[in-house]
Amino acid sequence: MIDNTKILLVHPQKIVREGLSRLIEAEPGVEVVGEAEDGHAAVAMVEELAPDVVVIHINLPDYIGIETIRRLRAGKTRDVGPKVIALSGYSDGRFVSEILAAGAVGYLFKEAPFQEFSHAVRHVMANTVYLSPSAVGMIADQLSANKARIGSPLELSVREHDILKLVANGNATKEIATHLRISHKTVETHRRNIMDKLGMESVAELTKYAIRHGLTSLEK
Repeated sequence: MIDNTKILLVHPQKIVREGLSRLIEAEPGVEVVGEAEDGHAAVAMVEELAPDVVVIHINLPDYIGIETIRRLRAGKTRDVGPKVIALSGYSDGRFVSEILAAGAVGYLFKEAPFQEFSHAVRHVMANTVYLSPSAVGMIADQLSANKARIGSPLELSVREHDILKLVANGNATKEIATHLRISHKTVETHRRNIMDKLGMESVAELTKYAIRHGLTSLEK
């Protein structure tokens, strides 16, 4: 690790944050300066604590992880602001590409060993992008594919993907509009487009679909 590297952990589960924090603190020259359980807290803590690296789990209870990354990186060049490393279980090249487009410079599978995590931090602090080896292969496969997989939530645009998860988590149109800073009318339009693309007619169907694809769960 580079000396005096400050890290902010963003994960909805406290036990995961605490476990990762203990591992990080055992590394020389690095410290965990804060922990956040959702995107709203993460954005506020970045302003307060100015971490060098933000490690963020993509599935968060309020903002979608991709939306949080956009907010953290809004208006900043690559050399300004925190380096963002995304943690995810998604195994799709398009999704990885969208995370990088949002402003992340690192992508790790949540099952990755800590050694790989440490390696990723070193890379991003040296101003290079780090991707889990299998993620590189996924992006290559996606670029060479002629069409998206049928029935995948990743057929949706990034914004539609965000709204699908918020709808499935029980958020009303007004709440979604507030989270994403868009109009109620825009939310309704996106929701109609999602239903048309997926061939569904109700929020209940969207919720079941989101659960099947790991975008939400029955646990609240």
